[in-house]
Amino acid sequence: MKYSQVSILVPIYNVSPFIERCAHSLFSQTYQDIEYVFVDDCTPDNSMERLAKVIERYPQRKEQVKIIQHTNNKGIGATRNTLLDNACRQYFLFIDSDDWIEPDMIELLYNKAKETQADITVCDFFEELRNKNVIVTDVVFDDIDKNRYNIISATETRPCLWNKLIKRDLYNLCSCIPVDLNYGEDKCIAIQLYFHANKIAKVNKPLYHYVKYNVGSITAKDRSRKYFKNALQYWNFLSDFLQKQDTKYIEKLDLEKVKHKASLMISTNSYSLRKEYAKMFYEEETIYFSQLKHGKWIITFLIRHRLFVLAQIYHYGVVLLNRFSN
Repeated sequence: MKYSQVSILVPIYNVSPFIERCAHSLFSQTYQDIEYVFVDDCTPDNSMERLAKVIERYPQRKEQVKIIQHTNNKGIGATRNTLLDNACRQYFLFIDSDDWIEPDMIELLYNKAKETQADITVCDFFEELRNKNVIVTDVVFDDIDKNRYNIISATETRPCLWNKLIKRDLYNLCSCIPVDLNYGEDKCIAIQLYFHANKIAKVNKPLYHYVKYNVGSITAKDRSRKYFKNALQYWNFLSDFLQKQDTKYIEKLDLEKVKHKASLMISTNSYSLRKEYAKMFYEEETIYFSQLKHGKWIITFLIRHRLFVLAQIYHYGVVLLNRFSN
């Protein structure tokens, strides 16, 4: 048997309506030498049964498939670790199991990686909305500093993992993220990878379909206390990482902390959470308050002055405005 050069890593949890489409797109790749690793994080639905049915339709792929089952639900952070622990190939690619990919995605990314000797190879992607899709460009700069600044701010460079083919040796340089970090764990990995990479290449074509309408996904859930705790974990992890790498990026990180706090304060429906986390990133907020855009400036001003009732009213105003504008 010829060993593959690419591992596709797929976490499975509560994706029954989507997993078959995802699996078909993975097994019908034009690139043949692929190792597939799926981790069942104790999914409560019939996702695994649906996956098994698809596997039966691709007998030529069956020997390339590994399925690992967690004995208890561990969350996406721990699941990513399990996937990587069971991946054996030179390159790997994370795929979210409610998404799907173009038939030539692996072939194009792998060929570009070999051609350019890149540590990371990136492609553009489709954002799949309910009634349309939008092409999103993931910019790769020739200048390494620009790549690093942009992946911290998530402006032109996208800190997601699923549109990036990554050299396994590069990942081995990264620090382990907390296993209980289930929001932003992909960004923690992506930012570390960009700081360790010597070469990042790009295939100028959208090859990944990112589903934005799955209301059951982690990113679609309400801004709960767990989300706020994870936000603190996320930013503290990145602060520690950048302190060890190069402190010139800390200023950029601190501005993004303040922006993220404002977004959390706008989006949460909880009066008590706004009050509990009012002092989060307070020093950074003092420095960068004037750089916030209008809506984030308002919510930050209200929280800083402990005007929580007015902040709640502002939240409902934003919700109504968004509802009528859609």
